[in-house]
Amino acid sequence: MMKASDIYTFGLAAELVKAAQWNEEFQEWEINHSQIIKSYKVRHTNPNGINLSPEQEARRWKIHVERERELWARTKDCWYLWSDDKLLFQAVEAGVVQYLQQYPVEEEHQPVETKPRGKGRKTCFRDKMLDDGDGRKLQILHKLIDGKGGNNARKIIDAAVSIGWLTKPSGSNVANEFEGISKSTFNNAAGTYKFDDCDIENTAKTLEKLLSPLPEA
Repeated sequence: MMKASDIYTFGLAAELVKAAQWNEEFQEWEINHSQIIKSYKVRHTNPNGINLSPEQEARRWKIHVERERELWARTKDCWYLWSDDKLLFQAVEAGVVQYLQQYPVEEEHQPVETKPRGKGRKTCFRDKMLDDGDGRKLQILHKLIDGKGGNNARKIIDAAVSIGWLTKPSGSNVANEFEGISKSTFNNAAGTYKFDDCDIENTAKTLEKLLSPLPEA
């Protein structure tokens, strides 16, 4: 049987795999997430143990987390090439998600909002997301939408709405959240794009596949 440490992964996932221990009695992988996460953060943001200002800590943490998200995406994409152990993947995923959640997703994509005028707070795209506590659905949407045009954005979002990822957003919501998408191009796409129900259904299947823990064998 392949040992957990024989599976090559990237970033924090590699550390978690090395530490994984199989519990024969309960038939599951056990990983001391908290201990590994604490030491990993220090080793990668302040390996020399120097005194950092709050600004330095914030900058280093942001750079580090951005890289870790890239490495985790590579791990998810390539895992099935190394192992079909879904239980091990889920144990590793739980630790990586816990680690990345220490850094708020909002700071990466959400522009600074001015104070709303009038009554109440204006809603933003993130307010429309449903059942997305770990931010994975929003990350997938950014990967597929950022800088790729209003028609594409309309198709992706219509598909996401159809499978219950979010409630229907406004053009302003979309323009404020995604790079390279304007309110007018998104709104105009509703009357100009030619995607039929089959296109939306196929796109929805793609979204669900990207959200799955493991690619289909």
